[in-house]
Amino acid sequence: AECAQRLAPSLTDAHLSHADVTRYLYRDPAQSRASYKRAMSLNPSHEGARIGYAKMLAAVGEFPQAIREADHARELDPMCLTANATSAWVRYLGGDYDTAVSLCRDTLEMDNDYVWANRLLGGALLASGRRNEALRTLERVVESQPRDPLSLAWLAYARTVTGDKVHAVDLLEHLEQLADERYVSPYHLAIVHF
Repeated sequence: AECAQRLAPSLTDAHLSHADVTRYLYRDPAQSRASYKRAMSLNPSHEGARIGYAKMLAAVGEFPQAIREADHARELDPMCLTANATSAWVRYLGGDYDTAVSLCRDTLEMDNDYVWANRLLGGALLASGRRNEALRTLERVVESQPRDPLSLAWLAYARTVTGDKVHAVDLLEHLEQLADERYVSPYHLAIVHF
């Protein structure tokens, strides 16, 4: 990414790639922020840069600005599932669960099978106290993605929160078996244990 920035300093995607690497791999919000801003200054209509920047801002707790950036990305491409789900995600992280639910439902009207929006809908419903609806939503996600570690972890967490520890333990064991075959983030296992 740094080589691309040097070779093509006016290429938006070079700065976007650098921003993503410094955010995900190095967890360096200052460098990430600078690269996202550079990418957006080169191409203000690049919804991918705004989506990444919104997620980074939410990760560091800057929710009002994260919401503005996510909504801007959604305005740039109202049919983009990722932009719509990002608007829901930053609100979920900021504790605005009802708006997150509404935005997830809007996203799912465009594609009812979009896993991220379905999983997030389940999480937002759970956080807003609508436990039965959350469980049904997360169960449908796992039915459609039975080997997806993230979906299994969210359902196991929901089962635990709702007091169904027997099924939560079964899901946890399934996750641990999956970890023998493929990468399962220890974070997801920890959430279930927590």
